Amino acid sequence: MAIINSKFLCYLTSILEKSFTNSTSAFFFDPLILLIEHCVADDKFEQLSLLDLKTFNDSKIAKAKDAFYKRGLPGIISFQFKEGIINDSIDIKTERRVVALKKGFPSLPATKASIIMNGFINCNSTSEDILSIYASHGFAIGLKKLAEKYDFNDINRRVSQLSWILNQPFDSNAVSIFQRRYWAMRAYLTSERRKKEEAIQSSGLKRSLFFYYWKSFNQYGLLGLVDKGKEIFRKSKMGLANEARIVIDKLQHPDRKNIYYVNQLETKG
Repeated sequence: MAIINSKFLCYLTSILEKSFTNSTSAFFFDPLILLIEHCVADDKFEQLSLLDLKTFNDSKIAKAKDAFYKRGLPGIISFQFKEGIINDSIDIKTERRVVALKKGFPSLPATKASIIMNGFINCNSTSEDILSIYASHGFAIGLKKLAEKYDFNDINRRVSQLSWILNQPFDSNAVSIFQRRYWAMRAYLTSERRKKEEAIQSSGLKRSLFFYYWKSFNQYGLLGLVDKGKEIFRKSKMGLANEARIVIDKLQHPDRKNIYYVNQLETKG
């Protein structure tokens, strides 16, 4: 999974909030797409005037163009988010424990979660670390409405995969596939109604695959063109929420035997 950097998370949530509020496709509000369009030297920019316009100064556009010519679409994304899009300073074991705690105890504040986490060996989590994990998984208070509509596990895994793509060579297959999907969506958007089918056929994508990415492009904007990364949390047969509840209960009642928890889980079905 991934702990999403605050700047990239703000970019994402802004797109999703506007899309949700206006009941309009997310790509309309994606500033990265608009910046990409400033870098593409052709006559179709005006056809994409339906995008939610954001002003970029000449200096920024010039630097974005330079990044685009050197590294394509990943270059523009890396230019916009120079510090990266994920935070690697918190290990996966800590992230998993925090997610489990929050699932098991939904009202658990970050301060208390930090105290619990620091009870584990070799763990030194601050409240800020906990809040970053909460936000990345849609648990933050301000993300409640978005979390009801969007799957943050899905978002998280796509961000993780995008981060990997950004670190691949420009001529890699991963970068080529990502860019091909964007050019396919762009061709479809800018083609005349009677030529939409032709745009799909020339995209290099099977029709079913084209509309799979078209749907996720509408849902997430540019991020929708990225496949979900691997699920790297260790699997839990009992579920993360139950796992966390049992750990906390054992800390509170060290005398309880394992059979007690087996019976509790069987009762829950």
